[in-house]
Amino acid sequence: MTLTKHERALLNLLDSHGGCTTQNISARMTDVSYGRTNRRLRSALIRAWLMALKRQGFVRYLDDQKPVC
Repeated sequence: MTLTKHERALLNLLDSHGGCTTQNISARMTDVSYGRTNRRLRSALIRAWLMALKRQGFVRYLDDQKPVC
C-alpha cells in the first residue's frame, strides 16, 4: 500500500490540524501542483484523495467530534 506524494502531503496537513473542510484543506495545500484548475475542481480533487485514504483506513470523519462551525 504505497501512498502518492499528494496523499502524503494531505496526511501531513491533517496531522497538524484536524476538523477542516475540504475547501480549507485545498487552500492550505500550496505545495502540490494542480495545473490550471478552479476552486471547485481543486476541492473535488482533494475529496477524491480523502476518500481513497478513508478506504485505506488512514482518515475518518470527525463531524461528531470536531464540528467545523
